[in-house]
Amino acid sequence: RSGEGTVGRMMVDGRPFVCNDTAVDDRLSTRITGPEGIRSFMLVPLVLGGRVLGLVSLNCLAPREFGEREVRVVTELARHAAVALQNALQFERERHIAETLQQALIADDLPTIPGVELAALYQAAAGSLVGGDFYSAWRMPDGRLALLVGDVSGKGVEAAGVTAMVRYMAEALSHHRPEPAALVGELNEMLCPRMPDGGLVTLLVVVVDTRAGTVHWCSAGHPPAVLMGSDGSQRTLEDPDPPCGVFPGHPFHQGAEPFLPGDTLVAYTDGLIEARRQGRELGEEGLRAALAAAAGAGPAGLARAAHAAARDWSGGRLLDDVAVAVVRRTVTG
Repeated sequence: RSGEGTVGRMMVDGRPFVCNDTAVDDRLSTRITGPEGIRSFMLVPLVLGGRVLGLVSLNCLAPREFGEREVRVVTELARHAAVALQNALQFERERHIAETLQQALIADDLPTIPGVELAALYQAAAGSLVGGDFYSAWRMPDGRLALLVGDVSGKGVEAAGVTAMVRYMAEALSHHRPEPAALVGELNEMLCPRMPDGGLVTLLVVVVDTRAGTVHWCSAGHPPAVLMGSDGSQRTLEDPDPPCGVFPGHPFHQGAEPFLPGDTLVAYTDGLIEARRQGRELGEEGLRAALAAAAGAGPAGLARAAHAAARDWSGGRLLDDVAVAVVRRTVTG
């Protein structure tokens, strides 16, 4: 307890405590030789910013006179250890904050919309803080499905904050900018003055219209989504514009493709295709091959198959975050 005993008093005054012989030192309230046979010891506090974080303890089995030089050496060691411990504590706090934010930002409950099936998957990089990959899906005021997949540059709390801004801005904008190009264009104008230096966001916005049997999409520097036909064919949504948050005033454009019963769209972030094995990336071809092999699976199975292909290609350790979102047009509805 603080202020009680040798350690407690040292934690209060923040100064080293040296005992050359526990058998005769009158400052000790209790004899601590015990079964360890400790006869001399030095306690040096880990102090940073006036706060004692812990201590360094050196114990000897025989009486020993610790010199001034030894005290200075251990005090310097303790100073470096205190800085390292403070950095570790700060890292842990930031990791906890970032993970809490990420969990709040990833859309666990995908919307239920007649005529489509939805599934999504997010996995942070191995050993990473929380990254900037994200997905979201929501029902628009006119009943169509909006799907958003994106990648914010950077990691940690700052990236999570930008992720929140992008997700909620996009959903709000869809109420008066229902077409993907107009939505992304206005989102870009809002992000440009708000992004940190050197920051950017790649994203793909897809609007699924089951009544018209179409998908409209706009890509801001994002990897091309794969559109899988019910007959096993594959085509990609190419021709991206620049990323968001970089070029104010840039005119964004959109594409349109048929989306018939049995068709499936797979959107993802670049951590999937940039998985590496001996310097070679999985690439878009590797992804399409994995999707073709799992074509009979449902949306959740396709998302897992895509992630498994990247993980297996890289030897089980992905060095970048991965987000995958899959939407399938059902045969009925």
